[in-house]
Amino acid sequence: MKGTVSLYRYLFRTIILIIFGGVLLGVSIGFIIDLQGKLFWLNTIGITVGGVIIGSIITILNFKRFIMPMKDIINGVNQMAAGDLSSKINVEKVGELKPIAIAMNEMANQWKNLIHKITQVSNQVTDQSNELSAITEQNYQSIDEITKVVHEVAFGSEKQVMKITDTYQSVNDISEGIGQITGSIQSISEMTKSTNDKAVDGNQVVQAGMEQMKSLEEKVTYTSNIVKSFDEKSQEIGKIITMITDISQQTNLLSLNASIEAARAGEHGRGFAVVAGEVRKLAEQSAKASEDISKLIQEIQDEAGQAVTAIEEGKASFDQSYSLVGGTGKTFNEIVNKIQEVSHEFQDVSATMQQMHAGFKDMIDLAKEVVEVSDSSSAKSQQIAALTEEQNASTEEISASASQLNALAFDLQEMIQKFKV
Repeated sequence: MKGTVSLYRYLFRTIILIIFGGVLLGVSIGFIIDLQGKLFWLNTIGITVGGVIIGSIITILNFKRFIMPMKDIINGVNQMAAGDLSSKINVEKVGELKPIAIAMNEMANQWKNLIHKITQVSNQVTDQSNELSAITEQNYQSIDEITKVVHEVAFGSEKQVMKITDTYQSVNDISEGIGQITGSIQSISEMTKSTNDKAVDGNQVVQAGMEQMKSLEEKVTYTSNIVKSFDEKSQEIGKIITMITDISQQTNLLSLNASIEAARAGEHGRGFAVVAGEVRKLAEQSAKASEDISKLIQEIQDEAGQAVTAIEEGKASFDQSYSLVGGTGKTFNEIVNKIQEVSHEFQDVSATMQQMHAGFKDMIDLAKEVVEVSDSSSAKSQQIAALTEEQNASTEEISASASQLNALAFDLQEMIQKFKV
């Protein structure tokens, strides 16, 4: 087939290249391994013959795998070029060229879809051109009615100008009122923000006071523990003083007995009597000192008990005050939260009022533009009447264009019919 290569021609071209490559390879190897004489030529001929045999086998296989299936692909392409899009390339017969066959079939499908789409579009163009012709006929009748309506619009626009002018003044007054309200809301919002800042400062002061009171509570508790410990130790000292008093009384009694025994002993017991007297004096002094210390310890215990009672009462009052301050802190937190909520609400209201104010400004500008447009609408109505005449001429041109479009659609359909889908 025209455009394809025969097996013998393809094999001949390949063998020529293989012989040239085999000789070149054999000579190169001979020089590399230093072959001489007959071995050199046998090596060259052997490599060349082996290359020819292997190359021939590979060439025949490649011819069957690639060149022979190319005939079917070329046939399919020629049919597509002739306008026959209904034929398909058998992808099972083309072997390794299957991806190409699939792509060609897909391209044919795409062309078929395109032809169908063009056919639909041309039909739609024909229908639309017919509808356009009908619309132009209706447009002739509508233009006369439009001319009458234009005159009525000119008369009605004068009344509309008066009403819009009144509306413009009312909207302007409302806009000024909203501007004043917006200013008041912004002032209130700033006052709310200032109040919130002060409430936050008060809350911080309360929190600092609570921290100081907590530190003071720890110190009061520590002092109470020290006073209690002091009271307990003073009681232990009282017990020791009582023991000392008992010992001094016993010592006094023993010294008295010793004096009596010394008197009985006469001259020999005089020295012992002196010692017994000194011991009795020391016992009496110890008893008196113990009594004084006991009184002092009792006074200290009384004062320590009063101090413990006062500290406990003060701690109870402190706990109550701390609880009240904590409640005040919670109240401040609630106040701050409420003020922040109110501030957010005022901000939202302020933003809304600003939007309304901007909207009313836009309405004022729009109303002003409408007044200006309405003022000029009467004059423009005359221009519209003139434009209706131009519209008649344009309608005639549209009708002619619709006829040309219909003819082009007919020509396109004739061209599409040449394709077989």
